[in-house]
Amino acid sequence: MKRKIVGFILIMLFCWLSENSFAQDTIYIDPANSSDPSMDGSIEHPFDNWGSLDKEDNTVYLIQRGSVIEESGKFEINNLNNITVGAYGSGNKPRITTSSVLVQSCESLVIRDIEIYSDGGVCLEFNHHNPSKDVLIENCVIHSPPTWEENAYNYGISAGVNGLKIYDTEVYNIYRDGLYFDHANNIDIKGCYIHDVNQHFLDAPEDAGGDGIQFVGCDSILLRETVIDRSGTGKKFCVIVQNADDTENITNVVFEDNHFIGPDITEYGGAGLFTGVEGITIRRNIIEGSPSGVYTHAHEILINNNLFLNNGTGISVASNWAEIYHNVFYGNGLAVHSSNRPSILKNNIVYLTDSADEGFNDVDCEVSHNLQNISSVTSPWFDANIIADPLFVDADNFDFHLQENSSCIDAGTEVGIIYDYDLQTIPCNGIPDIGAFEYQGNCDPSDNRRPVADAGDDQIVNSEDFVELDGSNSYDPDEDSLYFSWVSPEEIELSDNTAVMPTFYAPEVSEDTDFMFTLTLNDGELSSKKDTAIITVLQQSTGVNTFEEDFYNFKVYPNPTADHLVLYPNKSFDVKGIIIKIYSLDGKLLKTQHHSGYIAEGGAVNLNITGLTASVYIITVEDNGKLLYQSKFIKD
Repeated sequence: MKRKIVGFILIMLFCWLSENSFAQDTIYIDPANSSDPSMDGSIEHPFDNWGSLDKEDNTVYLIQRGSVIEESGKFEINNLNNITVGAYGSGNKPRITTSSVLVQSCESLVIRDIEIYSDGGVCLEFNHHNPSKDVLIENCVIHSPPTWEENAYNYGISAGVNGLKIYDTEVYNIYRDGLYFDHANNIDIKGCYIHDVNQHFLDAPEDAGGDGIQFVGCDSILLRETVIDRSGTGKKFCVIVQNADDTENITNVVFEDNHFIGPDITEYGGAGLFTGVEGITIRRNIIEGSPSGVYTHAHEILINNNLFLNNGTGISVASNWAEIYHNVFYGNGLAVHSSNRPSILKNNIVYLTDSADEGFNDVDCEVSHNLQNISSVTSPWFDANIIADPLFVDADNFDFHLQENSSCIDAGTEVGIIYDYDLQTIPCNGIPDIGAFEYQGNCDPSDNRRPVADAGDDQIVNSEDFVELDGSNSYDPDEDSLYFSWVSPEEIELSDNTAVMPTFYAPEVSEDTDFMFTLTLNDGELSSKKDTAIITVLQQSTGVNTFEEDFYNFKVYPNPTADHLVLYPNKSFDVKGIIIKIYSLDGKLLKTQHHSGYIAEGGAVNLNITGLTASVYIITVEDNGKLLYQSKFIKD
């Protein structure tokens, strides 16, 4: 008995020592507390800066929300283990304004709920010569100014980290690469939003070299549930993964459930995904609006259950052996081009929206059990497969589920893919269907099917408006009882996170702000894929006959408007030649108008916008390449 008691005490003592050896102290920082003579890092008396602190291991450093830390040089995090840099209080994320946040020789580091604003270099740099290990970046905003000096050079995040997680983080206004990884291993990127990168293209398209994400010599990569929007610039890639040399063996690379947009289709080329290493899996992604959706220059690439929408070419195979299964190609100039490189293409749907478009154009591939909506004059050999209307549920709105009498149902062949785009089982009744979605109307009733979440339409509201989310169109194919789970932004508290239609009041914002709400369902056994709704909160109520002011010396009126806009300068303005541009919210240029000469105070520049549909748009004013004004307006 005594031996058992002593053993128990030793075990408890070991657990206590283990737990407390990694316990974290908490230090609070508030730049507005500079006049406090008693500052000691407590929440009552926080320190007022970062640079002069004696940083220690096993410590949480929390910065007051709504505050700004300005570092004239670099904001450095060096030689620290088991630390967290985060936020406390209420309000917006604390902003760190610096040339660069520099991390060196750290282990078990967390950067959470922080805005990093770099005005000169790499926004968040993990030094390659003094590498770090086991890093989590979560719910951060990382960006640079909206315009850059000529020949500027920066990345959003540059890292050579072993064990790096980047979750729910936005990266934008980057001159070159949004994320750049050089010999970084065990990378997990989830739920991020990367946009307005490779801004170099706007200055010098021939020399521009920026990507959404670039992986060089990296091993073990999982990129998931992330949006990379390159629609505002051309050339290069949303994602590129390549070896640094021919001797490296890169393995375990998976891209799944992402949305890749662009780069824009221009004379400079580019692709949504460029793969230069073998063995990559590309599944359940939306890839749209790019010169080439996927360009693979490597062997043994698996491409399954993706949606290729309105690309120049859906897939370009420039090396041996791509396995291309269960994809939907819609509105592409060419679905698959394989350059005489043998590949396998099965269970795909090719939907041509123009008679000049093509399906598959290489006879050396193994091609079977595919469906094309019309016969292609340029590829008549494809007629050996099925020529029929696939009968999508709603192709105009990109709903590529199958109707009950589709020729794709039970027309596929077994290729080893066990889940469709919705994560439903393939096959559901013994015979695979053709396309990205397995038809659920003829499944074995004993098999439980995954519920489908619908978070409702995106909305545009004003500050303090009462807002109701709508998950009522969600459903379960088996009519099981559903459990709703909403995740809201940290600034917003929902009335009930488990309700079908939860509500909230829109927060006050200092600028027009997008808030993302995520809905997941569970039927007691299976969870749905996530669906999201974007609620755009406008800075102020924009009723007719109100002005919207901006620090660029202009006003726009009326807002909302039906058929015209008037721009007024706040003061007399002598310009060499301003250019007024109107963009859609996804960055597409819709209208340009030039104006030169002297504009007196109270003068006006009129714009006819009768050709625009009812929506929200962005208007900008430039003078000799310099951005003077940018705002949103509503077209009724």
